[in-house]
Order: sequence, then structure tokens, then C-alpha cells
Amino acid sequence: MMVSINDFLSLRKELPVLDVRSEGEFLEGHIRGAINIPLLNNDERVAVGTDYKQKGQSQAIKTGFRLVGPRLFDIVTETEKVSAGKELLVHCWRGGMRSNNFCQFISMAGMKAHALEGGYKAYRHRALESFMLPKQLMLLTGCTGSGKSEVLRALKAKGEQVLDLGRFGQNIKVRLSVDCLCRINPVPSSFKTNSLKKFYHWILPKESG
Repeated sequence: MMVSINDFLSLRKELPVLDVRSEGEFLEGHIRGAINIPLLNNDERVAVGTDYKQKGQSQAIKTGFRLVGPRLFDIVTETEKVSAGKELLVHCWRGGMRSNNFCQFISMAGMKAHALEGGYKAYRHRALESFMLPKQLMLLTGCTGSGKSEVLRALKAKGEQVLDLGRFGQNIKVRLSVDCLCRINPVPSSFKTNSLKKFYHWILPKESG
């Protein structure tokens, strides 16, 4: 069963999310909290893609089945652990063959899953759209080591919508000036997609000194 991006965003609050893309694709960017169970791993994805270009779709599908077949038991077993009796949300890159086949495979083992229509690409598109929404920004200023992160955590505990760039950006060095959010180049896709929550009121940390 396919679900729209709106339904996906609602259901993900309660259901586990499985990213069935290759581990390489997952590392390049993924939905926060998603668990990676590749239907095709890095090498298998290359093999299928090569056959698709050189021999056509039919042969590529057969190659995919040949490669995935020996791992199906492990895939289903790992998925059962993640499911823990719950329905699952599944996505690949574009909501195509990988996610649909994955859902069919695990359904034969008694698990129910919903594939995201448009896949990770649709999620990223929605994430980028969210940056265009009107937002009221409040900067929390202070010198390095003054306890801004602790204040943000306390505000978050009280229900405020907080964006802690120090933690959220992970290894990205993000600098804010009073009047602009400086350009971040490059910006990993995970940083963008992790911002999908619709913050209409952001409290942001700002270095000063």
C-alpha cells in the first residue's frame, strides 16, 4: 500500500521507518530516525544498474532477484526485529521497485508495510519546501561556553520549538550573524531533511564575543 507524503509524516510519529536503499545512499542522506535495511547493497545496486543499461529492464530485474534471494531470510528476520509487531513505513529513492518489492517480501512473512509515494526524493522535496515557510526566529546569544545549549534543552523540555545548530549540524560548522543565516557549503542532505519539522518559531543559538 502506497502512502502520500502527508500521511507518511503523520504515521511516522507512531510507526518505524525503514530505508531500503543501499548503505551508500543512506550515508549520503536519510530521514532522521530511519533504519537502513538495504534490499540491494552497494555492489548489488551497481550490478543491477549495469545490467539495466547494457541488457535492459527484464535482465536487471532477474539479476536483482538472483542477488537478493540468498539474503531474503536475513532481511525478513531483521525487519521482524524492527517491526516488533507494528506496521512499517518503507521508502527507497523514488518510491519504486525496491520499496514495493520489499513490502511484498515482508508481507509474505506476515508483516504489513506502507511504501512512501515518491520515496526519499519526495521527502527531500517537502523538506526544502519547508525552508520557504514564514518563520519567526529568536536568537539566543552568548559567548562560547556560556550555557546556550543547556538553555535550549530546558526550553525544549518546556515545549518550545528549538533548533540547536551545534548538535543538529553535527560536523558542519554553522555560523549565524544577527541579520543573516550564512551560506553553508556543502550542506549534507540529512541536515536539510532533518529540518522538515515545520518550525514556525525557532529559537537559535548565536555565538558572540
